[in-house]
Amino acid sequence: MSRRRSRASSPWAASPPTPASHPRRSTSPSPAPRDVRPFRDLFRCPLHFGASRNRLVVPQAWINRPMPGRDPVTYASTLELLVGQMASHDAARQQDRLVLAGLPGATDLPVIAA
Repeated sequence: MSRRRSRASSPWAASPPTPASHPRRSTSPSPAPRDVRPFRDLFRCPLHFGASRNRLVVPQAWINRPMPGRDPVTYASTLELLVGQMASHDAARQQDRLVLAGLPGATDLPVIAA
């Protein structure tokens, strides 16, 4: 039996496929696998392995397109979590600046919060 994949197996499959229906480029810090065909079949775009970071470049038109399977409750809770993490990172950066400046009380939370 043949192991052919249908175009529908790609999350970006369209009928007929167009350049706007799949990512523009995919990069990964992982070394290239022996067989890149499954990745080519999935992403249907140029693949770059051994990159400095993971990246998936998508068409501009995707920015305003609703995400399939989106869930407003999950979105709201994730947004709340991310905002909290950003505030925590901001406080840590402020503490680092105070410590580097050698200010007294730099490690006291009330000083950092002020």
